[in-house]
Amino acid sequence: MASATVDISHGITIAFATSSFSAEIVDVTPPGMSRESVNTSHQGTSGWETFTPSDLSDAGEMGLTIHFNPDTDAPMDQPAEEVTITFPSGTTWIFDGFMTDYSPAAPHKDKMTADVTVKVSGDIAIDTSGTTTPATTTPVATTTPVATTTS
Repeated sequence: MASATVDISHGITIAFATSSFSAEIVDVTPPGMSRESVNTSHQGTSGWETFTPSDLSDAGEMGLTIHFNPDTDAPMDQPAEEVTITFPSGTTWIFDGFMTDYSPAAPHKDKMTADVTVKVSGDIAIDTSGTTTPATTTPVATTTPVATTTS
């Protein structure tokens, strides 16, 4: 049985190209991809319904939990911009996206955080050219990140 490659998410960075939005990232939920199915069943179909995939796919949304800074201006009124997720392995996901939700929380006797949602517009380009293998843990040369994960 082949063993799975497991990677730890500590060290993920997110860069917003135009707005330069910056925050300390606690958690990241990368975009999920989906597409609709079209029911092709008809009056002569028997047994089971039949389907075909839609011509269009949806690259979903990216979710972030960040340390909330009340002095930071979230780019809620900005158009889509290039967003780059750099994983610890060096692989990058690059897409156009725009912020659709920025929800701060200031709980009593706990750290302030904000949940952020970024809607992906179009496809996601996946670049593995900077990838390192888990056995080779050499630093990956990347551009200066705008936001980084924190513990």
